[in-house]
Amino acid sequence: MPRKSGQKRPNDSMSNEEGASCLASDHDYTNDGMDCNQQTSLEEEFPPLPITPSKPPLHKKPTFTRGAGIGSDDAVRSLADLINNRSDTLEKMVESVRGDIKVLNAKVVYIEKRVQRNEDSALKTMNRVSELERYSRRWNLRLQGLTEDREEDVRARVTSVCQAILPKEKERLPAAIDVAHRAGKL
Repeated sequence: MPRKSGQKRPNDSMSNEEGASCLASDHDYTNDGMDCNQQTSLEEEFPPLPITPSKPPLHKKPTFTRGAGIGSDDAVRSLADLINNRSDTLEKMVESVRGDIKVLNAKVVYIEKRVQRNEDSALKTMNRVSELERYSRRWNLRLQGLTEDREEDVRARVTSVCQAILPKEKERLPAAIDVAHRAGKL
């Protein structure tokens, strides 16, 4: 028999046996071929579960009162001070890094100038050495195709080849040829 609103639950005011039989008769799915006595014996073996709410109660959030703790104005002020202090520290760090970068940039410019000067100096030196080598070789004569003999006098052979080529200068050539040597295979 269905309960009307405002009625008490059957097991609130009745004994366990009466409540069990009433509960069993309220729902047709509990009477699946068992009589009330069999249901009572089952309920004694398995006592009914306590009635619990379907959802746990919500946790209450703490509330701040002006007299008990810090006020919202104080909290905002303390957060603002904290943010300002940190931003001031960051600004100082940025300025320090900016100064270091300026010093490093100046050093890089100075080193670039030194490297450029050294490269220019090395290029001038290489050109000078090449010019000196050309100057020292301008009076040199290279003869090709002369066979090499054992224990030969290279200067005498060069003088004889030059006299054969320049018969008019035959007398001056032995004094004009300073040094003669074999250069090796080319």
